[in-house]
Amino acid sequence: MDSVPPGAQIDRLISLGFHKQLGLLPDDYRKRFPKVPPGPRQGFNLLVVIEGHPLIDLRFQHRAVGIVECRRCGELSTDGLQLHTPYFIWTHDGTRYRTTTIGGAVEAFAASEMACSQLEVSSLFIQYPELFRGRGIDSGRTHNAAGYYSTLLWVDERPELALHHYNDFTPGLSVLSRHKLDEES
Repeated sequence: MDSVPPGAQIDRLISLGFHKQLGLLPDDYRKRFPKVPPGPRQGFNLLVVIEGHPLIDLRFQHRAVGIVECRRCGELSTDGLQLHTPYFIWTHDGTRYRTTTIGGAVEAFAASEMACSQLEVSSLFIQYPELFRGRGIDSGRTHNAAGYYSTLLWVDERPELALHHYNDFTPGLSVLSRHKLDEES
């Protein structure tokens, strides 16, 4: 699968009204985005734009693309994630860790690899929804207070945000990882 060009990804966010949420015109919204990091890197062949502004939170993003949130998701938190600006990540199609648990995948990560947050998994869905057809992708960084991790999957022909246990293997679910940004290494 080829990576969607960054400009086309930003245009997708504009088509979903992200710029309006910030009170910006489309050209001003485009100017907020940083330079694309070099890539692809070590098997991370998909570029994904991530909108990190608090006014464009997960709930807003999920409503924009029709993701239903299960009622048990409640308050999700991502350790160490405090964003205010957009950024780009290099990731893969989500099939790399399809035969293990979230915990097993995290243990197998290379030194230059880290688990994705739910914001990053949802951003992958926004840009590449076909990757989720008939399966689900876990976040290895975003969890609720009870210790369950968020997952985005297809249920009855619609995308749904649900929960998955860290050490539970479920066929059809895999863990998304990404290349660490230089400042994260």
